[in-house]
Amino acid sequence: MEDEILLQLEHVCKYFYSNSVVSSKKTCIKAVDDVSLSIKKNQTIGLVGESGCGKTTLGRTILNLYPATSGKIIFEGKEIQDLSFNEMRNYRKEMQMIFQDPYASLSPRRTILQSLEEPLELFGIGTKKERREQAVSLLEEVGIMKEHFEKFPHELSGGQRQRIVVARSIILKPKFIIADEPVSALDVSVRSQVLNLMKRLQKSYSLSYLFISHDLSVVRYLCDRVVVMYLGKIVEIADKKDLFETPLHPYTQALISAIPVPDVDHKVERIILEGDLPSPANPPSGCVFRTRCKYAKDICSECVPELKNLGGTHEVACHFAGEI
Repeated sequence: MEDEILLQLEHVCKYFYSNSVVSSKKTCIKAVDDVSLSIKKNQTIGLVGESGCGKTTLGRTILNLYPATSGKIIFEGKEIQDLSFNEMRNYRKEMQMIFQDPYASLSPRRTILQSLEEPLELFGIGTKKERREQAVSLLEEVGIMKEHFEKFPHELSGGQRQRIVVARSIILKPKFIIADEPVSALDVSVRSQVLNLMKRLQKSYSLSYLFISHDLSVVRYLCDRVVVMYLGKIVEIADKKDLFETPLHPYTQALISAIPVPDVDHKVERIILEGDLPSPANPPSGCVFRTRCKYAKDICSECVPELKNLGGTHEVACHFAGEI
Protein backbone atom coordinates (compact mmCIF):
# COMPACT_ATOMS: atom_id res chain seq x y z
CA MET A 1 0.00 0.00 0.00
CA GLU A 2 2.55 2.57 -1.18
CA ASP A 3 -0.17 5.20 -1.73
CA GLU A 4 -1.21 5.04 1.92
CA ILE A 5 -0.46 8.27 3.79
CA LEU A 6 1.97 7.81 6.66
CA LEU A 7 2.24 11.40 7.92
CA GLN A 8 -0.20 14.28 7.52
CA LEU A 9 0.40 17.90 8.55
CA GLU A 10 -2.59 20.22 8.77
CA HIS A 11 -1.98 23.97 9.18
CA VAL A 12 1.04 23.41 11.43
CA CYS A 13 2.60 26.52 13.00
CA LYS A 14 5.63 26.90 15.23
CA TYR A 15 6.16 30.35 16.75
CA PHE A 16 8.92 31.39 19.12
CA TYR A 17 8.42 34.27 21.54
CA SER A 18 11.14 36.46 22.97
CA ASN A 19 11.22 39.63 25.06
CA SER A 20 11.96 42.84 23.20
CA VAL A 21 14.87 44.99 24.38
CA VAL A 22 13.08 48.20 23.39
CA SER A 23 9.54 47.56 24.63
CA SER A 24 7.52 45.41 27.00
CA LYS A 25 5.95 43.49 24.11
CA LYS A 26 7.11 40.02 23.20
CA THR A 27 8.49 39.42 19.73
CA CYS A 28 6.81 36.62 17.80
CA ILE A 29 9.07 34.74 15.37
CA LYS A 30 6.99 32.75 12.89
CA ALA A 31 9.48 30.00 12.08
CA VAL A 32 6.82 27.70 10.58
CA ASP A 33 3.58 29.30 9.48
CA ASP A 34 0.51 27.34 8.34
CA VAL A 35 2.19 24.31 6.75
CA SER A 36 0.06 21.50 5.33
CA LEU A 37 1.74 18.45 3.83
CA SER A 38 1.31 14.69 3.41
CA ILE A 39 3.96 11.98 3.09
CA LYS A 40 3.12 8.52 1.78
CA LYS A 41 4.69 5.23 2.76
CA ASN A 42 8.01 4.47 1.02
CA GLN A 43 8.14 8.03 -0.33
CA THR A 44 10.99 10.54 -0.18
CA ILE A 45 9.98 14.19 0.12
CA GLY A 46 12.64 16.83 -0.43
CA LEU A 47 12.33 20.03 1.63
CA VAL A 48 14.33 22.91 0.19
CA GLY A 49 14.80 26.63 0.74
CA GLU A 50 17.29 29.22 1.94
CA SER A 51 18.90 29.05 5.36
CA GLY A 52 16.45 30.46 7.89
CA CYS A 53 13.31 29.50 5.98
CA GLY A 54 12.16 27.04 8.67
CA LYS A 55 13.18 23.66 7.23
CA THR A 56 14.90 22.30 10.34
CA THR A 57 12.29 23.78 12.66
CA LEU A 58 9.55 22.01 10.72
CA GLY A 59 11.42 18.71 10.98
CA ARG A 60 11.87 19.05 14.73
CA THR A 61 8.24 20.10 15.17
CA ILE A 62 7.06 16.99 13.33
CA LEU A 63 8.97 14.85 15.83
CA ASN A 64 7.63 16.89 18.76
CA LEU A 65 11.13 18.00 19.69
CA TYR A 66 9.57 21.46 19.41
CA PRO A 67 5.90 21.49 20.48
CA ALA A 68 3.69 22.84 17.70
CA THR A 69 2.06 26.21 18.38
CA SER A 70 -1.04 25.12 16.47
CA GLY A 71 -2.19 22.69 13.81
CA LYS A 72 -2.33 18.91 13.60
CA ILE A 73 0.44 16.34 13.12
CA ILE A 74 -1.12 12.99 12.23
CA PHE A 75 1.05 9.88 12.14
CA GLU A 76 -0.65 6.69 10.96
CA GLY A 77 -4.05 8.19 11.72
CA LYS A 78 -3.14 9.34 15.25
CA GLU A 79 -2.73 12.98 16.28
CA ILE A 80 0.60 13.29 18.08
CA GLN A 81 1.13 17.04 18.52
CA ASP A 82 -0.35 17.11 22.03
CA LEU A 83 1.05 13.83 23.36
CA SER A 84 2.94 13.86 26.66
CA PHE A 85 6.61 12.90 26.85
CA ASN A 86 5.80 9.33 27.90
CA GLU A 87 3.09 8.96 25.27
CA MET A 88 5.39 10.33 22.57
CA ARG A 89 8.11 7.91 23.62
CA ASN A 90 6.13 5.07 22.05
CA TYR A 91 6.41 6.83 18.68
CA ARG A 92 10.17 7.40 18.90
CA LYS A 93 10.77 3.91 17.53
CA GLU A 94 8.67 4.77 14.47
CA MET A 95 10.05 8.26 13.81
CA GLN A 96 13.77 9.02 13.81
CA MET A 97 16.05 11.88 12.76
CA ILE A 98 19.47 12.11 11.13
CA PHE A 99 21.10 15.36 12.22
CA GLN A 100 23.40 17.48 10.10
CA ASP A 101 26.50 17.09 12.28
CA PRO A 102 27.27 13.40 12.89
CA TYR A 103 30.07 14.22 15.32
CA ALA A 104 27.71 16.15 17.61
CA SER A 105 25.15 13.34 17.32
CA LEU A 106 27.44 10.69 18.81
CA SER A 107 28.59 10.49 22.42
CA PRO A 108 32.38 10.97 22.64
CA ARG A 109 32.42 8.55 25.59
CA ARG A 110 30.82 5.64 23.79
CA THR A 111 32.32 3.31 21.23
CA ILE A 112 30.54 2.86 17.92
CA LEU A 113 29.04 -0.44 19.03
CA GLN A 114 27.80 1.07 22.28
CA SER A 115 26.16 3.95 20.39
CA LEU A 116 24.17 1.48 18.30
CA GLU A 117 23.28 -0.75 21.23
CA GLU A 118 21.99 2.16 23.32
CA PRO A 119 18.59 2.63 21.54
CA LEU A 120 17.88 -1.10 21.81
CA GLU A 121 18.77 -1.03 25.50
CA LEU A 122 16.58 2.02 26.18
CA PHE A 123 13.55 0.28 24.69
CA GLY A 124 14.35 -3.07 26.31
CA ILE A 125 14.76 -4.89 23.01
CA GLY A 126 16.52 -8.27 23.14
CA THR A 127 19.21 -9.63 25.42
CA LYS A 128 22.68 -8.11 25.67
CA LYS A 129 24.00 -10.71 23.24
CA GLU A 130 21.15 -10.12 20.78
CA ARG A 131 21.67 -6.35 20.91
CA ARG A 132 25.36 -6.80 20.19
CA GLU A 133 24.61 -9.12 17.24
CA GLN A 134 22.07 -6.70 15.79
CA ALA A 135 24.45 -3.74 16.13
CA VAL A 136 27.30 -5.65 14.48
CA SER A 137 25.06 -6.80 11.62
CA LEU A 138 23.82 -3.27 10.94
CA LEU A 139 27.30 -1.74 11.04
CA GLU A 140 28.44 -4.27 8.47
CA GLU A 141 25.38 -3.48 6.35
CA VAL A 142 26.23 0.22 6.19
CA GLY A 143 29.86 -0.49 5.30
CA ILE A 144 31.72 -0.08 8.61
CA MET A 145 34.66 -2.46 8.91
CA LYS A 146 35.00 -4.74 11.95
CA GLU A 147 38.21 -3.06 13.14
CA HIS A 148 36.27 0.20 13.72
CA PHE A 149 33.58 -1.26 16.02
CA GLU A 150 35.39 -0.46 19.26
CA LYS A 151 36.61 2.98 18.19
CA PHE A 152 35.28 6.32 19.41
CA PRO A 153 33.75 8.98 17.11
CA HIS A 154 36.86 11.19 17.05
CA GLU A 155 38.87 8.29 15.61
CA LEU A 156 36.71 8.05 12.48
CA SER A 157 36.22 10.11 9.31
CA GLY A 158 33.18 12.26 8.65
CA GLY A 159 31.83 9.76 6.14
CA GLN A 160 32.20 6.88 8.61
CA ARG A 161 30.46 8.86 11.35
CA GLN A 162 27.57 9.68 9.04
CA ARG A 163 27.16 6.00 8.11
CA ILE A 164 27.03 5.18 11.82
CA VAL A 165 24.38 7.86 12.45
CA VAL A 166 22.34 6.48 9.54
CA ALA A 167 22.67 2.98 11.03
CA ARG A 168 21.56 4.20 14.45
CA SER A 169 18.50 5.89 12.95
CA ILE A 170 17.23 2.59 11.53
CA ILE A 171 18.25 0.15 14.27
CA LEU A 172 14.79 0.42 15.86
CA LYS A 173 13.22 -0.29 12.45
CA PRO A 174 11.30 3.01 12.11
CA LYS A 175 8.85 3.82 9.36
CA PHE A 176 9.75 7.50 8.96
CA ILE A 177 13.10 9.31 9.05
CA ILE A 178 13.82 13.04 8.87
CA ALA A 179 17.27 13.61 7.36
CA ASP A 180 18.47 17.15 8.08
CA GLU A 181 21.25 18.06 5.63
CA PRO A 182 22.85 14.61 6.10
CA VAL A 183 25.48 15.00 3.37
CA SER A 184 26.19 18.74 3.31
CA ALA A 185 29.45 18.42 5.29
CA LEU A 186 30.83 15.50 3.26
CA ASP A 187 33.16 15.36 0.28
CA VAL A 188 31.45 14.83 -3.07
CA SER A 189 32.63 11.22 -3.46
CA VAL A 190 31.56 10.29 0.07
CA ARG A 191 28.30 12.17 -0.41
CA SER A 192 27.27 9.93 -3.30
CA GLN A 193 28.08 6.82 -1.25
CA VAL A 194 25.87 7.95 1.64
CA LEU A 195 23.01 8.87 -0.71
CA ASN A 196 23.19 5.47 -2.39
CA LEU A 197 23.24 3.85 1.04
CA MET A 198 20.07 5.74 2.03
CA LYS A 199 18.38 4.63 -1.17
CA ARG A 200 19.31 1.01 -0.55
CA LEU A 201 18.17 1.11 3.07
CA GLN A 202 14.87 2.66 2.05
CA LYS A 203 14.09 -0.37 -0.09
CA SER A 204 15.31 -2.86 2.51
CA TYR A 205 13.42 -1.33 5.44
CA SER A 206 10.42 0.26 3.66
CA LEU A 207 11.31 3.74 4.88
CA SER A 208 9.76 7.13 4.21
CA TYR A 209 12.13 10.11 4.22
CA LEU A 210 11.73 13.83 4.72
CA PHE A 211 15.03 14.96 3.21
CA ILE A 212 15.98 18.50 4.21
CA SER A 213 18.59 20.12 1.97
CA HIS A 214 19.69 23.32 0.27
CA ASP A 215 21.39 21.33 -2.51
CA LEU A 216 18.84 20.92 -5.29
CA SER A 217 21.05 18.55 -7.28
CA VAL A 218 21.04 16.12 -4.36
CA VAL A 219 17.28 16.51 -3.96
CA ARG A 220 16.82 15.83 -7.67
CA TYR A 221 18.72 12.56 -7.34
CA LEU A 222 17.10 11.21 -4.18
CA CYS A 223 13.56 12.54 -3.85
CA ASP A 224 10.18 11.69 -5.35
CA ARG A 225 8.47 15.00 -4.56
CA VAL A 226 9.86 18.40 -3.63
CA VAL A 227 8.51 20.99 -1.20
CA VAL A 228 9.83 24.55 -1.44
CA MET A 229 9.72 26.72 1.70
CA TYR A 230 10.21 30.44 2.04
CA LEU A 231 10.03 32.34 5.34
CA GLY A 232 8.13 29.58 7.13
CA LYS A 233 5.59 28.96 4.38
CA ILE A 234 5.32 26.38 1.61
CA VAL A 235 5.32 28.16 -1.75
CA GLU A 236 5.40 25.17 -4.11
CA ILE A 237 4.93 21.38 -4.05
CA ALA A 238 5.37 19.12 -7.06
CA ASP A 239 6.70 15.80 -8.28
CA LYS A 240 10.43 16.02 -8.90
CA LYS A 241 10.16 15.96 -12.70
CA ASP A 242 7.47 18.65 -12.82
CA LEU A 243 9.24 20.94 -10.40
CA PHE A 244 12.62 20.90 -12.14
CA GLU A 245 11.20 21.08 -15.68
CA THR A 246 8.34 23.53 -15.01
CA PRO A 247 8.86 25.55 -11.81
CA LEU A 248 5.89 27.89 -11.35
CA HIS A 249 6.80 30.03 -8.35
CA PRO A 250 9.33 32.87 -8.93
CA TYR A 251 11.31 31.75 -5.88
CA THR A 252 11.57 28.16 -7.15
CA GLN A 253 12.63 29.45 -10.55
CA ALA A 254 15.45 31.42 -8.92
CA LEU A 255 16.61 28.41 -6.90
CA ILE A 256 16.70 26.12 -9.92
CA SER A 257 18.54 28.69 -12.03
CA ALA A 258 21.32 28.65 -9.44
CA ILE A 259 22.06 24.91 -9.82
CA PRO A 260 25.62 24.52 -11.20
CA VAL A 261 25.78 23.11 -14.74
CA PRO A 262 28.79 20.87 -15.54
CA ASP A 263 28.73 21.76 -19.27
CA VAL A 264 30.59 25.05 -19.69
CA ASP A 265 29.08 25.54 -23.15
CA HIS A 266 25.56 25.32 -21.79
CA LYS A 267 24.49 28.82 -20.82
CA VAL A 268 21.91 29.25 -18.09
CA GLU A 269 20.19 32.53 -17.33
CA ARG A 270 20.67 33.13 -13.63
CA ILE A 271 17.85 34.73 -11.70
CA ILE A 272 19.39 36.93 -9.03
CA LEU A 273 17.21 37.63 -6.01
CA GLU A 274 17.75 41.12 -4.67
CA GLY A 275 17.76 41.84 -0.97
CA ASP A 276 17.96 39.54 2.03
CA LEU A 277 15.47 37.10 3.48
CA PRO A 278 13.03 39.19 5.60
CA SER A 279 12.90 38.61 9.33
CA PRO A 280 10.37 35.98 10.47
CA ALA A 281 9.70 38.34 13.40
CA ASN A 282 8.37 40.93 10.96
CA PRO A 283 7.31 39.17 7.75
CA PRO A 284 5.90 41.17 4.81
CA SER A 285 2.14 41.48 4.52
CA GLY A 286 0.36 39.39 1.91
CA CYS A 287 2.80 37.25 -0.03
CA VAL A 288 5.98 36.80 2.02
CA PHE A 289 8.08 36.70 -1.15
CA ARG A 290 6.79 39.95 -2.63
CA THR A 291 9.69 42.12 -1.37
CA ARG A 292 12.09 40.18 -3.61
CA CYS A 293 9.75 39.34 -6.49
CA LYS A 294 9.99 41.26 -9.78
CA TYR A 295 6.39 40.31 -10.63
CA ALA A 296 4.86 41.72 -7.42
CA LYS A 297 1.74 43.90 -7.75
CA ASP A 298 -0.67 45.54 -5.33
CA ILE A 299 -2.62 42.35 -4.67
CA CYS A 300 0.58 40.68 -3.46
CA SER A 301 0.82 43.03 -0.47
CA GLU A 302 -2.89 42.79 0.32
CA CYS A 303 -3.72 39.07 0.10
CA VAL A 304 -1.88 35.94 1.21
CA PRO A 305 -1.79 33.57 -1.80
CA GLU A 306 -3.26 30.15 -1.08
CA LEU A 307 -1.53 26.94 -2.09
CA LYS A 308 -3.60 25.95 -5.12
CA ASN A 309 -3.50 22.97 -7.46
CA LEU A 310 -2.59 23.81 -11.05
CA GLY A 311 -3.05 20.35 -12.47
CA GLY A 312 -1.97 16.89 -11.41
CA THR A 313 -0.08 17.07 -8.12
CA HIS A 314 1.54 20.47 -8.74
CA GLU A 315 0.60 23.09 -6.13
CA VAL A 316 1.85 26.65 -5.90
CA ALA A 317 1.16 29.69 -3.70
CA CYS A 318 1.35 32.64 -6.11
CA HIS A 319 -1.31 35.05 -7.36
CA PHE A 320 0.13 34.90 -10.88
CA ALA A 321 1.18 31.25 -11.10
CA GLY A 322 0.93 29.98 -14.65
CA GLU A 323 1.11 33.51 -16.04
CA ILE A 324 4.81 34.25 -15.47
